[in-house]
This record gives sequence, C-alpha cells and structure tokens, in this order.
Amino acid sequence: MIAHSSEEYREAVARALNGLDDDFVFNGTVDHARVVVEEAFKAARQYVQILSNRLSAVCYGSTPVTAAALAFLALNDSRIDILVEEPETLLSQREFLDAIQTAGGTRVRILQVPKALVGTYTFNFLTVDRRAFRFEADRTKPIAVVGGGASAKQIAEHLSSVFDDLFSRSAPLSLRLEPA
Repeated sequence: MIAHSSEEYREAVARALNGLDDDFVFNGTVDHARVVVEEAFKAARQYVQILSNRLSAVCYGSTPVTAAALAFLALNDSRIDILVEEPETLLSQREFLDAIQTAGGTRVRILQVPKALVGTYTFNFLTVDRRAFRFEADRTKPIAVVGGGASAKQIAEHLSSVFDDLFSRSAPLSLRLEPA
C-alpha cells in the first residue's frame, strides 16, 4: 500500500500490524520507522522481538514510542526481547531503556549478538506476537517492509524463529545500562 499523508501511512501500518489488512506497507524513512515501532507496540498483546544493529535515537528516543512500549508492558504477560549488535549505542537510549526495564523488570531482556554472528546476516527486524513484522533487508538503511494479516503470519513466524536462534546464542550486554 502507498499512503500519501502521514495519517494515511500511520493508519495503513496500524491496520497491517493488527492483522486487519493483508497489504504490505513500505517504510522508507526513519520517520516511517518511528511510526512503525510505535504502532507495533500498540498492536502487540504478548511479545515484541527487536533485532537491531543499534536502537536509533530518532526512533526509540521519541516520547510516543516510549509511551506505546510502556502501555504494552502494562498488559499482563507482555514481554520485550531486544538483540543489539552495537551495545555502546544503547547509552544514547537510556531514557527509553530505563523506562521499559523499570516497567517490565524481567519481562524485558536485552542481549548482545556475538560479533561472529553479526557477519552472517545483513538485516534488522521487529516481530509482533509472532504474527506481524517490520523487516529491513539492509540494516544500514531505513528501507523496510511491514506486514501483518494472514499473508504475513508465516514470514513473522520464520523471523521469530531466526530471532529465537540468535537469542539463544547471544550474551548479556558487555556494558551496564543501570541509571546513573
């Protein structure tokens, strides 16, 4: 789907992530990515997985993304798992990370992907309840596709299994993120 206004884009993303539309929505800017992440937290009911080389400050540093993540964590049995490749970049996301770790406690896990594994793939992605996703084929660019609904479920399940495999082979962060 091609949306022409920011509200049309947000609505198309929300419909996809909530499984109300089988269309795939394209993401071509960091602003789009921020909308997608915010709407992903709003659509999630149980589980969000994030694989990222870094958590972009433009995206994860926004108040609406943090608010949506906190609202998600207020749900019973909700969980966020994050895999990062460049943990030193997380220091610029202290506010977001402190907020979700305080709200979620052990339901928020952040691990570092070993450098040996980082070279075996080129993508970033996010999954919502193993049924919807945002996928960047090239982690150096914000160009991505967002999918939900019946046509995306198999892809989301596959991405979740890739995440689970990487998560099982990842380690605790090599730096401390506790509040100063």
